[in-house]
Amino acid sequence: EIQILEDGIPSSSGSIAFEDPGLQIIVAINPAPSMALYYGGVTRYEQIRIALAKWAGNLNTAHDDFSLVTTNGILATRLSSVESWVELFQQFKPAFVSSTPSFASLNQALDLASDINPREYMKRAILFITPLPLAGQLNALPDLTSRAAQLGARVFVWLIGPSFAGDTVEAAGLRQLAEQTGGSFFVFSGAEQLPDPENYFQPLRGIYRLQYTSGINQSGSHLLAVTLKRSDLPIISNEMAFEIFISLPNIILLNPPQEIFREEKRITDQGEIRLLPLNQVIQVV
Repeated sequence: EIQILEDGIPSSSGSIAFEDPGLQIIVAINPAPSMALYYGGVTRYEQIRIALAKWAGNLNTAHDDFSLVTTNGILATRLSSVESWVELFQQFKPAFVSSTPSFASLNQALDLASDINPREYMKRAILFITPLPLAGQLNALPDLTSRAAQLGARVFVWLIGPSFAGDTVEAAGLRQLAEQTGGSFFVFSGAEQLPDPENYFQPLRGIYRLQYTSGINQSGSHLLAVTLKRSDLPIISNEMAFEIFISLPNIILLNPPQEIFREEKRITDQGEIRLLPLNQVIQVV
């Protein structure tokens, strides 16, 4: 279904392979009194804790790493073991009543996202669990959004509050944070079913590596595009320009014969005559 176009000309066939470079997953918690409110006999935060523990228990990936940050600091940094991450998460008991919302945990999450990833093409994702920001904190959101976008970190926001919280002025900046970084925005009052985080993360892990034989034989600037041929939706990428320098081969003959003697020989019963040998092998570098 996939074809490479060089200067608009289809290339020869290639190969494609799926690779899993892993994902840097950072959960950033911004504790607030609203997280301690009960719904159905369980606090909002406890519902979140149960949902994340269930998600982590179902993971089957060898290349992800996991971090946990709060307004009190970084609790876990790039753990390769999700079990160790869950254990630290279970031990974290925020003092909700005395907590003041801030963007400290999001700032620290972005600090972690600025680290060089151990594997090429490894992406970054932040799950930001937060109440509505205070009015005086809204001015910081555009800079945080810009920073996350520059780092390529997708921010998924779980806003903890009443069901109408997503329609408030305070929530608008959080919604833009998610949308402009390629994440998503969700309001949780306690009554809703929390999204499965794996629906966020799974599409970010895999990449496809395509290799093909180039047909280019002239130096200079060339154009590259990829087409995906499907009956329901044919897609072609934007063309990308690239420069390449191609030199003629410098062929050196190794011990070539001084002469090649060929003589006529009858090679069939019908009397067909050929000049033999038909071929001469010459080694070259």
